[in-house]
Amino acid sequence: MRRLASTIVLAVCLYSVAPAVAQEATPLVIGESTVVQSEILGEQRPIVVGLPAGYEAGSGSYPVVYVLDGPGHIHHTTGSIGHLAQNGRALPAIVVGIGNTDRTRDLTPRSDLDEERARFPTGGGAENFRRFLVDELRPFIDEHYRTNGGSILIGHSFGALFAIDTAIHEPESFNGYVAISPSLWWSGEKYVKAADELKADHPLFSGALYVAMGTEGPTMNPPFERFVEAIERNAPSDFVFGVGRFPDEDHGSIPLRATIAGLKSYFARIGDALDMRQVADASELERRYAQISESMGFEVQPSEQAVNQLGYRLLQGGQAERAQGIFAWNAKTYPQSANVYDSLGECLENLGKREDALANYTKAAELGARIGDPNLPVYRANAERMEKSLKAGG
Repeated sequence: MRRLASTIVLAVCLYSVAPAVAQEATPLVIGESTVVQSEILGEQRPIVVGLPAGYEAGSGSYPVVYVLDGPGHIHHTTGSIGHLAQNGRALPAIVVGIGNTDRTRDLTPRSDLDEERARFPTGGGAENFRRFLVDELRPFIDEHYRTNGGSILIGHSFGALFAIDTAIHEPESFNGYVAISPSLWWSGEKYVKAADELKADHPLFSGALYVAMGTEGPTMNPPFERFVEAIERNAPSDFVFGVGRFPDEDHGSIPLRATIAGLKSYFARIGDALDMRQVADASELERRYAQISESMGFEVQPSEQAVNQLGYRLLQGGQAERAQGIFAWNAKTYPQSANVYDSLGECLENLGKREDALANYTKAAELGARIGDPNLPVYRANAERMEKSLKAGG
């Protein structure tokens, strides 16, 4: 698959209006939009990619959330994963919103019912679309962005039907699935029957599944409940399975709340390991993230920003020696970041290790100049201040 268009930055200009005061608008970047050419589908396919906070300045890798019906769901999904990650309820993630050309064709498996095939004449292309996602789009994302092997597929309505079809027939395609208001009436409730025939050793049960439904009428709700009962009856006790029932939501309003709940369910196995308020030193940090990696099934590292916040919490709490270990760990893990050296320099200065502090301040300034870090004036000011202090013997 080849990339056809250069990346386009989607931006919203935020500004405040005050009498007699002019303020320059600041762009708020929400994603990158591009078009890819699929050889499998024989067409161009638009995608939008939302990057986690700190992505451009850092060097860490991230799981990927793939969102069907992307243009309609990219905004609330990026906001949801960002908010959950900020509050220790999820990992920061790259979000990929996939646009439609023929939605019914791509998201529906072939129906076994003649009347359904007549009603949806372009339906039945799910297998082809899955090949595009797995064999073309995922390699494209892995090539152009820093991914770590983690992947979640989120779909709504026919998109949720597609997610369940994939979870049952090719579960290894993604680590987790979020199916919101799945159209389980499709093909005479074929997927309810398929769920009822699953064995405890089915590969799906090595991953994670979240399903949700609002108040959506007799066509949608009864097969959903039968599907849930079948999964709960056949799944092993350790299967990560979440169920959301939203009686005050309908088919159109449910995606926002169910997306948040589905992401929380997917990351729930991490438990309290993400809560770094209890981390006291670098060894505990490494232990916790080894636990997270084992639980999620792919290698996970804490973000540079999260580790830096931990270091400053310890430093401000009077635990400068422990903070030094945290800042040093960050510098070792993210050596291409100028900020990690500046933060380590500040900690060393607090410990009275001024020559070591100067060395790190200087490294931050040199690296910041090389990579165009926007905080370069701060790094240079710290290096100059420490150099003058050492020369003055103060």
